[in-house]
Amino acid sequence: MAKFEISRRKFLTAAGLGASGIMLSGCDAFD
Repeated sequence: MAKFEISRRKFLTAAGLGASGIMLSGCDAFD
């Protein structure tokens, strides 16, 4: 269960970074 929690947290962190990266690249594209 602990391993699942860690992997889920890592997944959420990666998803957050990916989303912010897409938003930043999207702003650059719209610039």
